[in-house]
Amino acid sequence: MKTRLFAILFVGLLAAGVVCGQDEQADAPSYPVADTPAQALANVRQACAAGDRAGFLACFEMSADGIRMMSAAFDLGLAIVDFRERLAAKFGEEAVADFNLVTGDVFDEFTEMTQGEVTIAADGNTATCAPAEDGYGDTLDLVLTDGVWFAQVPDVPTDEEEIEKTLALVHKMTGVVYGMMDRVDDDGVTIEQIDQELNELLRAAMAEHGVYEAIEAAMAEEEAQEQEAEEQPPSPSK
Repeated sequence: MKTRLFAILFVGLLAAGVVCGQDEQADAPSYPVADTPAQALANVRQACAAGDRAGFLACFEMSADGIRMMSAAFDLGLAIVDFRERLAAKFGEEAVADFNLVTGDVFDEFTEMTQGEVTIAADGNTATCAPAEDGYGDTLDLVLTDGVWFAQVPDVPTDEEEIEKTLALVHKMTGVVYGMMDRVDDDGVTIEQIDQELNELLRAAMAEHGVYEAIEAAMAEEEAQEQEAEEQPPSPSK
């Protein structure tokens, strides 16, 4: 189960799966009209591969608040990519493959959606992209609007206070990642030490912004709903 924060990060950080580390390229690619769900997903992947922020955002149907959140999440994605490249330059690609940010499980899902095989199930004006391998990754929903397919941003909050809190957290996490860059170059530091220190900082940021409380509240609400459903008397048979 994801909080809204991680649902937002799932889409916004799709770019981190394959992005080349360059944002706002001058030679940004052009994209075919997304007249099928498959083309819509292909456009998302192409924008990710090019590090094309504007192209990436154009693949989604979203509000102004959604754009703000996706832009912030895109920045976090670039920070993670830059940080992993810095680690790989010092410790090697194999060591970085085992590096575990607290966002690592979500990061792996982005990579699966942007690089792995997916299945696309269409139903009228909606479609869902899901990783072909059962039980791994997350889904990306699509919607048909005026003959063009767009990806959808999941669960963007509408409450202004919640929006600002989410943005503050994403900006904080981005700053934490960039703030650890110089630590990589310290003499004698190990990748395990960096892993521990960075995760402690990220967890502290999440705790400061109430993420764990929100998760606990959501889990409690879900358990209560399940218990209520179990206590409902069975429907009388006809």
